[in-house]
Amino acid sequence: MIINKKTRSEITLEWTAKFRDGSELKQYNDNSNEEHHFGHIDQERLKEFVLTSKVDFKNTISVNLETGLFYLNGNLFKELKIKDRKINIGYPFKDKKVIKKKLIYFRQVRRDFDMGKGTMAATISYILGFEARIDRKKIKSVIQINPNGTIGIFDNPEKAPGFVPL
Repeated sequence: MIINKKTRSEITLEWTAKFRDGSELKQYNDNSNEEHHFGHIDQERLKEFVLTSKVDFKNTISVNLETGLFYLNGNLFKELKIKDRKINIGYPFKDKKVIKKKLIYFRQVRRDFDMGKGTMAATISYILGFEARIDRKKIKSVIQINPNGTIGIFDNPEKAPGFVPL
């Protein structure tokens, strides 16, 4: 599909799917003027899914589908601190039998129309994570990247919008 320049101008994070064989699929291929969507990702071969900030190219956040771990700017991102609580992020797959896994990624878009100016603005949050079956247990680990750069979690991933169980 041809790159939609309006949509691209609104998003702040662009994705890259990295596969086990070393190949990559980028959301936007500027050389061929081609835009890829989530359905183009071969999840059977997927190793890591990376979101890169268009605002500040030093900032990346990723989830590794082989390890069950998240990374922030290339560094392991194990927990969020909320007041005096530490909340674990990710679920290490090491020494566990993973039966089935899938990437979770979508954007939540809110459009605000200013009636006085006749303009519309988009506010986009990015949901990133995975769902896996380990033995007979279903595991979900999901984070939300907000427009202001903060990262949040869902108290209960089952309540997060758009989820369909495996």
